[in-house]
Amino acid sequence: MLLLVLAACAPRPPSAPVAAEPAGGQCLAELESLGVAYRAANPPAAPHPCGIADPVLVSGDPEPYAHPVLMGCELAVRVARWQAEAVNSEAHHYFGQPVAAAVQPLIGYSCRQEIGSKRNYVSQHGYGRALDIGGWRLGDGTVISVARDWHDQGRKGRFLHAVALDACRYFAVVLTPDVNAAHRSHFHVDIGDYRYCAPTGRH
Repeated sequence: MLLLVLAACAPRPPSAPVAAEPAGGQCLAELESLGVAYRAANPPAAPHPCGIADPVLVSGDPEPYAHPVLMGCELAVRVARWQAEAVNSEAHHYFGQPVAAAVQPLIGYSCRQEIGSKRNYVSQHGYGRALDIGGWRLGDGTVISVARDWHDQGRKGRFLHAVALDACRYFAVVLTPDVNAAHRSHFHVDIGDYRYCAPTGRH
């Protein structure tokens, strides 16, 4: 999931990092205003240095998730904005209807090292600052799967490439199936400390 082996940079990377979201109570208020379905969670018991600032268990943003996902509040705000402003916009553009749900795999917090990396670094998942997402279900029940549809030459493939490119406006790191085999089934997005956006930009 989180191989951070560098491949090719995005063709149109954001010109500047996205501003940090508010923390604490202000961040939770932002989640409320975005219609995110969540509950505040206790910090997970984990060895140093894993941990989450302002942990929340998100079940939808507001479109439902396949299962609740534990993540930091700042990431939850960023994901909700991406879904509302970009993913839904692309769904209307390519399919004439909104997204109804995010589908598996959905992985947020997980205390582990970067998978496949030669660096002995904790993954951004270990700080609640990363999400893996496997696709979306549209309002009419159509499922668009990263694993199945990334290489599709039709609307499903174009939609996935478009939302991956859009993600670079919201996240520091965006990894897709074109990066390596570890990402063949999902997108990885995170709000870590360095920027690396690697969608293909094919539309």
